[in-house]
Amino acid sequence: MGDTTGSGDLGDVISAAAAAGLRVEFVHEHDSIPFQRYGSLIRHGSRFRYPDGAAQLPLMYSLAATAR
Repeated sequence: MGDTTGSGDLGDVISAAAAAGLRVEFVHEHDSIPFQRYGSLIRHGSRFRYPDGAAQLPLMYSLAATAR
C-alpha cells in the first residue's frame, strides 16, 4: 500500500479511479477522524474534530468503487 498521508486531492483520487475503469459508487466527506492529526482538533467522543467556530473543512473522505 502506498502513502496515505493525503498527497493527492480528492479530484485526483476520483479521476484515477475512473481512469482505472472503476465505477465510483459514493464519496463521503467526514468532519471527524479517529486520531488527532492536528493539534487544533478537539476530542468528540472517541473521535477528533475542529472546534465550534473554526472552519469546518473535511478531515477525511471515503470512496467506494466497483469494477465495471
